[in-house]
Amino acid sequence: MRNAVDPGKYNREIVIEQVTETQSETGDVIETWTTLGPDPIWAYVQSVSGKRGGWETFTADQVLADIDTLFTIPYRSDITLKMRINYGGALYNIRNTNEVGYKVELEIMAQVVRA
Repeated sequence: MRNAVDPGKYNREIVIEQVTETQSETGDVIETWTTLGPDPIWAYVQSVSGKRGGWETFTADQVLADIDTLFTIPYRSDITLKMRINYGGALYNIRNTNEVGYKVELEIMAQVVRA
């Protein structure tokens, strides 16, 4: 039996985007970002603060520095580290994911893209 999640928890709309690379006639790589459906996805969004303005965590002997936002969504298996999140007019690179419960929720640790 799956753990119940309060559907009211997810109160922010986010868009998850995936990149497609194509090659121009001159050989240049062209990146195109497209929406991973459904559009939008409802999420619970938390700002995370800590050292140097972000959150540091250790996963599989790798330090994920300066994670500043944690997005929690209903579980899905198709989210990868090559994707990004578009939320509130800002872009966030996905740095790590963590399954919560058995296919109940997915935590997405992300870092805002600074211009």
